[in-house]
Amino acid sequence: MNEISINTPSGNDPMRAAMVAAQNGMERPTADQYAADGQLVPESLRLLHDIITAAMTYESSADQVDPGAVMDILTAGRITPEEVDSDDCDEVPILYAGSKDSPMMTLQNFSVIIGVPGTRKTFGCLLLVAEYLSACSRPRSNYFLPGNAEPGCVLWIDTEQGRGRARRIKRRMRRILDNDADLLEVFDLREIDPPKRLQACALAIEHYRPSLVVIDGIADLCNDPNSSVEGAIIQQFVMKFSSHYNCHILTVIHANLADLLNGSKLLRPRGHAGSNLFRKTETAMVFSADGDMTKVSFEKARGKCPEDFCFRINDQGLPEVVGAPQDDGPTMRQQVRYDSIANYCRQFPGGCRSTALVREVMRAYDMSERTAKNDIKQTMAAGLIVKRDNGLYYATDGAAT
Repeated sequence: MNEISINTPSGNDPMRAAMVAAQNGMERPTADQYAADGQLVPESLRLLHDIITAAMTYESSADQVDPGAVMDILTAGRITPEEVDSDDCDEVPILYAGSKDSPMMTLQNFSVIIGVPGTRKTFGCLLLVAEYLSACSRPRSNYFLPGNAEPGCVLWIDTEQGRGRARRIKRRMRRILDNDADLLEVFDLREIDPPKRLQACALAIEHYRPSLVVIDGIADLCNDPNSSVEGAIIQQFVMKFSSHYNCHILTVIHANLADLLNGSKLLRPRGHAGSNLFRKTETAMVFSADGDMTKVSFEKARGKCPEDFCFRINDQGLPEVVGAPQDDGPTMRQQVRYDSIANYCRQFPGGCRSTALVREVMRAYDMSERTAKNDIKQTMAAGLIVKRDNGLYYATDGAAT
């Protein structure tokens, strides 16, 4: 592949100009103004410029009314009858699917891997990328199924491990794919400041036009992952760039260590950046280590969730799928739901009506009626609630907590 080469004047920094203008209440420079000044701003940096400016100026500009601009937005966003009647209306290009033909990664979307340190998140990414680059024509396991998207290159951006470990990523990929890893480009951005990392990611996506992007350590694109503004910028970046450049962005983010230290059953992604990504992601995978194996749990999916699976590092130092995890009870997120259902029933010492309980579970977890009823049934199976002859549900222990 060609190396990145862009004829851009030195000192050109549209991101900094946008931030400074927003912070000082000044009118931001436009991309046309940059061009008029002889500064050739790449398309990707113009997009990033607009994302950052919008996030920085939202509070001051939210009440400014421009009917023409709003109408343009509606016109561009309207789904027309012609689009609905199109033959490819329902087709979503899938990079590949998991078990039972459940889409895992589709173009114009992004996914999230969540895990505490030591859960082999980077090895998991290596496994997922290898399955895609092999196009499933040489299946390495019976878990992954081929997608319908045209094969393309993969861009891997590492933000925290250093150059030596970044080299190992590509070396391992060559070993997995019998030296056929020319479609993988790996970049080490550990020593770069967060704003420049974000710009570098944007520029690389524009230059290489990948089908799949891995950002191993996406929180490192922020100065402060707990900043609501920076979290909004990162969220809009992956949404805008995955759509505009027709790729899938696989992000890796650490779980909140406070959850681990407090013994929480639910591992949340770190900071505002992680929370924003989790809300909007197509697929969320939680990695948890179990001895020499890592369990991959699908905690969220747009459609049907693929089945959980486990992988291990084999004798050659390469990741491989070893099958489905043993049935060891509900996942962390399921257990939290069951506890919540029981706690809701405790609020009604005289019994909770079935319709009210189903409605509350649907509302609280944004799920279908069928799924809510199944969760209630599983909560009963766990012995947390009972349904008596009068048709009402009761918690099996004391008052609400």
